[in-house]
Amino acid sequence: MRKLTLLLSIFSLLIAFGCQSSQNSPDGKVMAKVNGQELTEEQINAELSLAYGDNIPAQARKDYLNRWIDNQLFYEEAKRRGLEKNPEVKERIEQADKDVMVVSLLQGQITKQIQVSEDEARKFYEQNQALFKRDQDEVRASHILFSTREQAGSAYARLKKGEDFKKLAQELSLDSQTKNSGGDIGYFSLSNMHPVIAGVAFDLKVGAFSSPFQTEMGYHILKVTDRKPKGSIRDFEEVKATLMNQLLQEKRSQAISSLLGELKKKAKIEKFGWATDSQVTR
Repeated sequence: MRKLTLLLSIFSLLIAFGCQSSQNSPDGKVMAKVNGQELTEEQINAELSLAYGDNIPAQARKDYLNRWIDNQLFYEEAKRRGLEKNPEVKERIEQADKDVMVVSLLQGQITKQIQVSEDEARKFYEQNQALFKRDQDEVRASHILFSTREQAGSAYARLKKGEDFKKLAQELSLDSQTKNSGGDIGYFSLSNMHPVIAGVAFDLKVGAFSSPFQTEMGYHILKVTDRKPKGSIRDFEEVKATLMNQLLQEKRSQAISSLLGELKKKAKIEKFGWATDSQVTR
């Protein structure tokens, strides 16, 4: 099990530090360049797909791109200083090459074809309803974010005249993550949301919207669209993306573990010294 954890850790390290080649790629949409070296959208997706499957968050893409830029700058500076000639660096490069080969095997050859269908996820959901119970009361809300009190006040006046909240959010909100969905934040409890936003939301009835209020993010108008009591079961659509990703990771881990077991049966593995101590775990 520890060996499997180590292999999965290698994935994480390579994703974090961008070990994929920075050579120019003629294919794919270029997302960034550093002194002529390109990073394509396909490269980003390939690196992050193991961790996120087909549901890669926008923030994860941005974080990876920024890490790649930083790493490329450090790499070029290291080459300028001639570090590739250092014996210790050469040894570490050889180890990194092995790690890249391992990732290429596991990611490209073993886990790439593994998928989880919506039917599989739904079956798991229906057979494990207890896993999806709410442990607290929750509300579902939408919000519109403004930079000034005046902007919020103007929108509030329009809402009081009967304009549609969702359309106003799409038109005016500064929150890029929720704007296109009409400001929908999703379900949340008192303990897992910004305390000011949660406090306002739990004081509203379903269908009601708040007057403008301020947080460090700006000025908000909030509308409550639903309530769910503690102990109720989350809808499948609410958990589908997360559940499918979890099931995908489990399948991939099982495939890696199975391959490792087969390789151990075929290999001659020898341990010496303290490694043979029965008190020392793997």
